[in-house]
Amino acid sequence: SLVLALALAFALALALAVTFAAVEMFSFGQFSSLDAGQLNYSVWECMLFIILGAMGGLIGAVFNGMNKRLTLWRMANIKRKELKFVEALCVGFLMSAVTFVMPLVWSKCTPLPEDLEDYSEQERDLVNSLVPFYCDPKTEYNEVASLFLSGGEGAIRQLFHAPDRGLKDPSTFSSGALFLFFVPYVCMACLNYGVAVPSGLFVPSLLAGASFGRLFGHLLHKLDGDSGTFADSGTYALVGAASVLGGMARMTISLTVILLEATGDMQYLLPLMLSLLTARWTGNCFNMGLYDIHIHLKNMPMLEPDLDEQAAPFHLTADTVMSKEVECLRPFEKVGTVLDLLKDCEYNCFPVVDHDGGLHGTMLRKHLTSLIVHKAFSPHVGAPGGEGPNDATAAEGLGASTPARKAARKRRINPLQINCGGGDDGDDDGGGSDSGDGGGERGAVDIEAEEGMLNPAPLVNHVVLESVYPRYPEASDIDVSGEEREYWIDLRPYCNNAPYTISAGASVQRTYFMFRKLGLRHLCVVDHRMRLVGLITRENLLEHSIEYHASAQHDRLLDGDVSDGE
Repeated sequence: SLVLALALAFALALALAVTFAAVEMFSFGQFSSLDAGQLNYSVWECMLFIILGAMGGLIGAVFNGMNKRLTLWRMANIKRKELKFVEALCVGFLMSAVTFVMPLVWSKCTPLPEDLEDYSEQERDLVNSLVPFYCDPKTEYNEVASLFLSGGEGAIRQLFHAPDRGLKDPSTFSSGALFLFFVPYVCMACLNYGVAVPSGLFVPSLLAGASFGRLFGHLLHKLDGDSGTFADSGTYALVGAASVLGGMARMTISLTVILLEATGDMQYLLPLMLSLLTARWTGNCFNMGLYDIHIHLKNMPMLEPDLDEQAAPFHLTADTVMSKEVECLRPFEKVGTVLDLLKDCEYNCFPVVDHDGGLHGTMLRKHLTSLIVHKAFSPHVGAPGGEGPNDATAAEGLGASTPARKAARKRRINPLQINCGGGDDGDDDGGGSDSGDGGGERGAVDIEAEEGMLNPAPLVNHVVLESVYPRYPEASDIDVSGEEREYWIDLRPYCNNAPYTISAGASVQRTYFMFRKLGLRHLCVVDHRMRLVGLITRENLLEHSIEYHASAQHDRLLDGDVSDGE
């Protein structure tokens, strides 16, 4: 099977490479050395690439800050769908107007190059794609229109490969045209990101950075004159594109690989790495990456790679930050109990515990709803010669009125208080009287007794449970009869019998590391007897949540010291 998997992966990669080569997808044109056998830049120019990366990081930080303020305004004022639709129309109209007006502002018509014999085939294609825009289409073109109206990919190719090696060579785009394109284009990209339309920042950031990098190269060539000291403007355009994109997204390795694959020339590895690293470090001095900003604005529980030791001291333990109010299930539950629980809460994971709080496993909401839809339950047979010992108490529990169901849910919160027919004053072991006299508030059923009171429930294959992915049944859409509500569902064949657990006394640092490295959504917290005491989710491990618990624990310690002193 491993050989087959490798063969399929190789075939897929080969097919993907052939497809990209055939249709020229994700390519910024052909990069090659201007002088055979030599780099297009000098090694000492790496310092200039670092400076360009720092400037790209500053541009990215300003862009991110402006977009954050704009997004906060949108979240506060544009909430209705109608307003979002109107905003998208207004932004689209404004961008169309700017795209048409800016070439009109640049009224200069630049002559097309006449002698194309020394031009490569790629450069000839670029010359033929220049936009006239109210100029003589045979002999002239408009520089700004060629950038605005050529499309994102075409404009990037123009900036990367249009001939420009210094003052002695013809320049396709002047410094004024590049500046007149760069400023409004960055503003339009900032305004557009966040509108209720499918859009991205990869190509706009590359295009804005390429224009800025080419402008940087122009200024160097003007300082140098005809000496040819500096690299061509296309090299600076590539480095500038990486710098601005890295300043906005704050990614390094992935962007280096992507841009290197797009150029197909290994000579640009060092400039791209230096510029992206510098852009990231510079931008991080002012704010976060744009994607991180929007994740925090949407209150998405994202865990950072490392946890600040000052925010989470080592004496802070898992039982301090965990959720203590946990909705639990027993290995055997009534269908009505499970369905009411799913309708009354929105939790995704439910620990399965026995009568003394011992952890059996966990059940996911999607599996519970699928089990009920597929009717994986059986009727309650009862004890010989009469009703089962827990019929009456079960009717008084979750199968009764809504207040009774809510009261039972409150009793369900702490699994150590779920007694098997015992009283309310159990000891620390969560035990009580195990007799079946119905004395327990929830009418809990002993596992051994349950096994004798159930008909064998039909097992539903895991493939059947996952066959409706990703549209799992919703609890609100499930309707069962009154008789089926009293049936019993055996959760043991379906629950995760080996969930990840952590000791209640483990440090928050260790808990955070385990939760993030394993990519968990839920982490059960147990005591030394493997009894469930709480549950940890991403919300419990967010930095502000940990800081709150650490501060509360510190205040409790101070209050204890004051009480002892008195």
